Amino acid sequence: MCGRYSITTAPEAIRRLFQLPGPTPNAPHYNAAPGQELPVIRLHPESGERVLSTLRWGLIPYWSKECSR
Repeated sequence: MCGRYSITTAPEAIRRLFQLPGPTPNAPHYNAAPGQELPVIRLHPESGERVLSTLRWGLIPYWSKECSR
């Protein structure tokens, strides 16, 4: 089972805190649930700098043949 979380920090504060070069999410998420597309900060595989990506939140069991939507 996946947990839920919330994003309540202002977008500009997220950008400054993580030193992101581009745009940040505009709207807060007060109940981010599994299956939703949500913003994630991660390292770019080639450059090593922080980037904001949108990823699907949740777990896929090892026995699953495909990703359900």
